[in-house]
Formats: sequence, structure tokens, C-alpha cells
Amino acid sequence: MTTEKHFPFSQFLHDRMADRKRANRRYSLRAFARDLQISPGRLSDILKGKCLPGSKLCTRMVEKLKLTNGDVQLFFALLEKQKAVSPLESPKKVFQLRDDEFAMIADWEHYAILSLLETDDFQSDDMWIANRLGVSLEQARAAVQRLFRLNLMAVKDGRYVPVHANTTTSNEVPSTALRESHRQILNQAIDSLFKDDVSVRDITSVTFAMNDEMLPKAKQEIRKFRMRMMRLFNSTVKSKTEVYNLNVQLCPVTRRDH
Repeated sequence: MTTEKHFPFSQFLHDRMADRKRANRRYSLRAFARDLQISPGRLSDILKGKCLPGSKLCTRMVEKLKLTNGDVQLFFALLEKQKAVSPLESPKKVFQLRDDEFAMIADWEHYAILSLLETDDFQSDDMWIANRLGVSLEQARAAVQRLFRLNLMAVKDGRYVPVHANTTTSNEVPSTALRESHRQILNQAIDSLFKDDVSVRDITSVTFAMNDEMLPKAKQEIRKFRMRMMRLFNSTVKSKTEVYNLNVQLCPVTRRDH
């Protein structure tokens, strides 16, 4: 006998449907789909964790469910959590590091090496890697050995190769190592601002007012943008010549007394 697995976000919707069913025993999935203005088949797939709603449907769900501000934040937080564990993303495509594993490779050069493996002229030589990244031979060699120890990189036919297509870390979890990694990458952007010609970089910003209750939704849109950029320029392009960092900063510039 098989049991249906409920993921965080789909369980949230299951609970909302159950609340309505307790108020009306005849309330069905078809009725829930009607109230959410979605087809019963698609709602069934969402409840089973087979697919996730897009941004427009999420907005409509929030409206039709009449969620409180707190539940809206929970709605989007659970949606992001389910995306991270969704069966739609094969483990071969996305490998999530444990926090203690990431702490070992938090320095920027580790991810840079994994990306450098995909460039057209890559050489499985620690000195070549050091020169391409502008670090010392000792720094490059130590980073390569850590990637081997964590089984993130291997040797195949005498060439360094990645073990996983994509490697990620946990989301929304405070981490000293992750903060240090972000600090290093932000400092690289500052260095690029003064060292690199505008023809090889793009550093822009926009300042706007928003409702902080929509922050989970803003994070969701940023995550979707990052994934679109990675798929467009990484997965679909055969020729790769350089390694870039994409940084998107959404930070408050106003402060409220508490």
C-alpha cells in the first residue's frame, strides 16, 4: 500500500480545505477548486505535490483564502520550502549541502572552481585555476582538495569534473558561514566597481517603497529571477568563457523603532 506524501505547502492547502469540510461535510475538492478558481485536476496535483502554483495563481489563492497577514507570510515561506524539496527537481540536478558541509567551502573560490569546470578552456591544473581566479597556488590547491573530500568534484579520464549539476545551501537559515560567504561576494562586487571596465560588469540599483508584509513574495520573485538567469546563461549555452557572480540585494534603507 502506498501513502500520499504531503509537502509543507500542499499540507497548508490540505488544512484549509479540511477547515471548510468541517464546516460543511459535503464540501469537496471540486468545491475548493471552484472557490480558488482553478481546475480540480490542477488543484489535485498541487495537493499531491506534483506541481506548484505560479505567481498569478498564488496571488489569487491568497485573495480567495482570505489569509491573515501572518498566514500570507507562512503561505509563501512554505511554498519556497516545498520548492527546495520538490520531487520535480531531481537530486541529480540540485544537491543541497548540509550546513556543516557548506561551512567547509564557504569561501568564494570553492563555488568559483565548480563553475570554472564548465568553461571552454578549463585545465585540470591547480596552478591554472589559481591564475584564473587570481589566488595563490596554496589557496587553489586547498580548495580543490576540500571539493574532493566533500564529493563535490571528482576526476574522470584525468579531468576534474563536477559530481552534481547544481549545488545549493539551505534557505532562510541564519548561518555564520553563509554570512561570511555573502560578505566575500559583496566585497568582490565592490572591487569590480572600481577595477573592471563597465563593458564587463553591470552594477545598478533601484530604490522604492513597499509594504514589508510582501517581503516573502519579493523573495519568491527574486528566486525565480535567479533561476531563470541560471537556466538561460548556464544550462542552455554551450560555450562558456568566464565565471560571473550574480548578486541581487533587496535591503531596507529605512528603520523603524520597536
